[in-house]
Amino acid sequence: MVERNYCPYCGEKLTGAKVFCGKCGKKIPQVGDNPDTNLESNIVKPRPLTGKNIILIASVIIISLVVSFGIGYYGYTHTDERLIIGTWILLDENGDKSENSLTFYENGTVLSNGMAGDYMMSDGEIYMSYSDGWSTEDARFEYKFEGNRMILTMKDSGNQAEFIKQ
Repeated sequence: MVERNYCPYCGEKLTGAKVFCGKCGKKIPQVGDNPDTNLESNIVKPRPLTGKNIILIASVIIISLVVSFGIGYYGYTHTDERLIIGTWILLDENGDKSENSLTFYENGTVLSNGMAGDYMMSDGEIYMSYSDGWSTEDARFEYKFEGNRMILTMKDSGNQAEFIKQ
């Protein structure tokens, strides 16, 4: 007769050839007598918490936090409103840098070749408004980013301008 090491019902450690469990009182089936009563493989035996387990658990938690923070930071810094901030140099028809530029600031202002104005972004469009004190110039552009390049397409005329971030 093969002895069981644990009670198949409550998991209590058994010593010697027991017929009944000393903890739950249930009859201990004999190993191999009937496959339906061979429940020992279904018992989850508790493991003590060791230093290795604690380090593993702590590592998983720390890695999860770092990844979550990284994804959140990436999402925050890679929104269109964040990507546009900075100076953009206009590329000429040969793809070379020109002397014309746009500088977008976080506070919603834009500087275009020395002329100050305001901008607003919404639904894939940038609306810019400039005023020199005598007149106001408004323009609406569709925009798209391709790496460190920005392509602006004027809504009224369809004219395109390509910029590279400085």
